[in-house]
Amino acid sequence: AGYHPHPKISFATATSVGMESRQEYLDVTALAYPQNLSVLKGEINAALPDGMAITDFQALSFAARDLAQTLRGFVYELILPADTNEEKLGVILQSIENFLAAESFPITRSSKGKTVTRDIRPFVEALSLNIKEKTVTLTVRHAQTGSVRPVDILRHVLSFSEEETQRIGVVKMKTMLA
Repeated sequence: AGYHPHPKISFATATSVGMESRQEYLDVTALAYPQNLSVLKGEINAALPDGMAITDFQALSFAARDLAQTLRGFVYELILPADTNEEKLGVILQSIENFLAAESFPITRSSKGKTVTRDIRPFVEALSLNIKEKTVTLTVRHAQTGSVRPVDILRHVLSFSEEETQRIGVVKMKTMLA
């Protein structure tokens, strides 16, 4: 029994299962914290599993906007299989050029028994291929109307099959805030 205060923690967006992330932001609501925030940072990091660390944080007033309201977009790295050949890389490059030149790019998806068509072009800020590294860098915008998932780019823009997408690593490299 008794009162045991716990901080309220929320993430602006959830990272999908099977996706790595190099950078996450979270809101933590606490009634009290030490004046020296580096002490708190050290205590939290000591309790986190290996490979995970708080790199920076700051105290905000209760009136501050939460992260979900300041979210602007994401940068992803799509890691192609090592056996991706030059011919396939050429097809990917051409697909990227065609997509970026298009004013719109409607896709159709089935979700919860409904078929939905939406234009994904406005959500893609940048898309590029690093042939040497066999990676695709994708920068997506996040808006009130939604965003685009990396798997949608892989399937609909770059024409990978569902099976092929399982072999492609997706890493969220950066979360962009307003």
